[in-house]
Amino acid sequence: MRDLDFVASYVNHYICNGAIVLAEFGDKDSDQRAAAYMHASYPNSEVIQINFDALGELGGSIHGATQGN
Repeated sequence: MRDLDFVASYVNHYICNGAIVLAEFGDKDSDQRAAAYMHASYPNSEVIQINFDALGELGGSIHGATQGN
């Protein structure tokens, strides 16, 4: 079981040149729905899903990790 502070959100995604980097959490149905939604929202971009559990366990996600300080 994951810690209650684990951040599990598809909202935190990263938009880059020609691609959307999106979290995947190992729930096949939810991961596929999130990817389909992103593809529909950004039809000219490739949707790339990556497991970011390590970031989530630290309370963050892909978007925040790419922003720096």
